Amino acid sequence: MIKRHYTPNTLSYEYDVEQYNKLLKRAPTVISENPDSALPSIFNRTREFFATEASVHPNSDLAWHALFLAEQLGTGHFRSVLNDGKELQLRFEDRQLPITGKYSANDTHFDVWSKMFCFGVIARSREAVEVLSQVDESVFMQAAKRPPTKY
Repeated sequence: MIKRHYTPNTLSYEYDVEQYNKLLKRAPTVISENPDSALPSIFNRTREFFATEASVHPNSDLAWHALFLAEQLGTGHFRSVLNDGKELQLRFEDRQLPITGKYSANDTHFDVWSKMFCFGVIARSREAVEVLSQVDESVFMQAAKRPPTKY
């Protein structure tokens, strides 16, 4: 799957797994309350956990779970941005979460979009590619400016 130049020590890895499991428990509630900020935030935490898990246990079920969840969160974020005020069903693991789409200029710049698009392609998600392909240049131009994220 992924090779990294380092792997975390055992305590750090166990802490990351514990935090990821806590995140999964509270994520549905947080996403339903504030999808515009929760989706990109949880996407980033899931993406970072995916990289950690894949470096420690390449090809593990947990790494694949994190990859597919990151794809769902990224797709959901841009679906929400593109459907301001509309009721949507967000795929989250094996269920659907009802959310109301909300436009946000936060986390809509090309740097974020490209990461989300890559996760969609890696996950072979037709929905992700279709949704993310609908994002036009105006969304990127209106995005709130911030420094690029790491990796």
